[in-house]
Amino acid sequence: MNTNEPVSYFAPPERAPFEVLEKQNHLLSNSHIFKYIVDTLPFMLVVLNQQRQIIFANQIFLENQNLTELTTILGKRPGEILNCTYASATLHGCGTSEFCRTCGAVKSILQAQAGEKSMQECQILISNNEALDLRVWSIPFAIGEENFTIFILLDISHEKRRQILERIFFHDVLNSVGGISGLSEILPQIDDPEEMARMAMLIRRSSDHLIDEIKSHQQLNQAERHELVIKNCEIKTGQIISEVIELYARHEVANLRHLIADTVDDVRIYTDPAILRRVLGNLIKNALEATPPNGKVTITCRAMDGQVVFSVHNEQCINRQTQLQLFKRSFSTKGEGRGTGTYSIKLLTENYLNGKICFSSQENEGTTFSLELPIKNGKRPK
Repeated sequence: MNTNEPVSYFAPPERAPFEVLEKQNHLLSNSHIFKYIVDTLPFMLVVLNQQRQIIFANQIFLENQNLTELTTILGKRPGEILNCTYASATLHGCGTSEFCRTCGAVKSILQAQAGEKSMQECQILISNNEALDLRVWSIPFAIGEENFTIFILLDISHEKRRQILERIFFHDVLNSVGGISGLSEILPQIDDPEEMARMAMLIRRSSDHLIDEIKSHQQLNQAERHELVIKNCEIKTGQIISEVIELYARHEVANLRHLIADTVDDVRIYTDPAILRRVLGNLIKNALEATPPNGKVTITCRAMDGQVVFSVHNEQCINRQTQLQLFKRSFSTKGEGRGTGTYSIKLLTENYLNGKICFSSQENEGTTFSLELPIKNGKRPK
């Protein structure tokens, strides 16, 4: 940890000593009525002290975390038990990193400590690039002079996934199908061969985009269920870049925008080309959507030290609030329920391509997403 780094970017960092935690735990555990009630509830529940540390957990929470007793997690904070990636981002743990400023769970707990009941939703990126969508409730209560927070967690990952899919299939896909249908109706009325050929090309492009959208979410679902099959083969980086540029230069999001390749090291890599095209395509599409008319998106590829780095740059800067939420599953810069954002990019890159994804976004410099891959992803065939 940098010695110049703040002790906390958000919530107070202090923790209670172990002897205090034990006394607080005994205060609740010795109440057989309280323990009976919370153990019969059909959802996960923990009790937090004023330092946001767990001093009690019901049976469902322990079972969900594959625990038999509370001792091993006594004094931990919720994000530390749920394996939140950002819980270890600072020395003082859950609630103290800059990323925690956008966490609904931490916000909810702090509101309860201020005396208000609170319900929030939060997206947690787990350390292995899996994700949790939670709805949480925080309720203040006191025993004598001791103030605590009842913290209830409900996994709504399936609900969020359903909302996204409904948005895609009931809105975006239907719009694409409607466009194809409209063009098809016009086609028989056209006598000019050139105009007919142009309409046929538009129908083909719309169909390709529709199929690509469906395949994208099919691939993501397979990846989340650990069912995605990797098919590595040898391919040149120049070919991959040419293919994705050709695809997205004709995409509607590229209208009035310039998509160019600059400084491309054309080297042979051994990887899954379909997944790589998907990741690069998503990066390019996101960059084009963020680029105003007449703006440009630049793709580069550099090989060095057994690695190849693909970069996608646009001239716009991402605001800090958005930067802190990138890579979360249910977060999208397009708005609520609009998609899986950069989460799928990170999942596919780091869990299936053995690569790394990162970004830089600064005023006057724009935004660059970089995809780093090993040149040999797995054993190369002889």
